[in-house]
Amino acid sequence: MNILEIRKNKSHSIERRHPWIFSGAILTETAELTDGDLVTITDHENYFIARGHFQHATIAVRILTFHDEEIDADFFRYRIKDAVDVRLQQGLIREDNNIVRLVHGEGDSLPGLIVDYYAGVAVIQCHSIGMHSSLEHITAGLVSALGEKLIAVYSKSSDTLPERVDNKDGYLYGTCETPHIALENGVKFNIDWINGQKTGFFIDQRQD
Repeated sequence: MNILEIRKNKSHSIERRHPWIFSGAILTETAELTDGDLVTITDHENYFIARGHFQHATIAVRILTFHDEEIDADFFRYRIKDAVDVRLQQGLIREDNNIVRLVHGEGDSLPGLIVDYYAGVAVIQCHSIGMHSSLEHITAGLVSALGEKLIAVYSKSSDTLPERVDNKDGYLYGTCETPHIALENGVKFNIDWINGQKTGFFIDQRQD
């Protein structure tokens, strides 16, 4: 795995668990790195600090973990399960409410990833190339965490990733016709994640 050294006076925010590393804080030459590469971050004394996804951008690294652990299928399964469990414990997924943000980027320790849930359909939006390259693991994590509550997984990142990324919106798991009816506090909405903006567009509100 590629190792990036942080400048001596730029590690304080990372040590306080800030999930971003800006390009100016990196001492190591990054020209040979590929967008989406996993990188290990060290301080000027070569001590491990964090691990995350690299991208040639102002936000150069989005940190996934501050522990020396593998970023693999198990990592995503555990992180996504934790995010889903929090929503379940808070009662956000119930009979009269099945519209919820399942994964909210940095708030769920998965920077660059948004997952919205609409009555059985999980819509993924990636804001980093690293997350886009992890779609297989993310999908598997959603299938594992949601079980029978999951009908389909749709990837919609064409508007949030750089043009240089080979990306097409589409289903990664299952399928579902749109518009799709989902409930928010008992109110019915028609949702269209294919033609609507962002992860889904509320076409109209139904009172029946």
